[in-house]
Amino acid sequence: MAQKPLKNTQIIIQSFVNSPIPEKLLPFADSDAINATLAKFGVSMYMQTGHSPSGWTDINRILTVMEDQLTPFFKDPVAYATHAAIIQIFLTFNVQPHLKDPESFITGV
Repeated sequence: MAQKPLKNTQIIIQSFVNSPIPEKLLPFADSDAINATLAKFGVSMYMQTGHSPSGWTDINRILTVMEDQLTPFFKDPVAYATHAAIIQIFLTFNVQPHLKDPESFITGV
């Protein structure tokens, strides 16, 4: 029961990855990079909050996890920007309740 939020996080990440959003909004990132980035970010956020994405409400924790995850790419601006964009698009999709349909989200962005 304690790991239900982690399982929910993994399901939400897979739904995002399998949607048309990465192809349309992240064409510069390959699917392995998207999967790896979001899997690591999701587990880190779960470890910080104990919640799935709907419970990620503490902006400071989100920024701390993003900083921790992006620090290894600091000297590679392309990798840094790619990983940051992946996380930002994922987070934006998850906090836009009126744009839960991927096509509406793509159009909105």
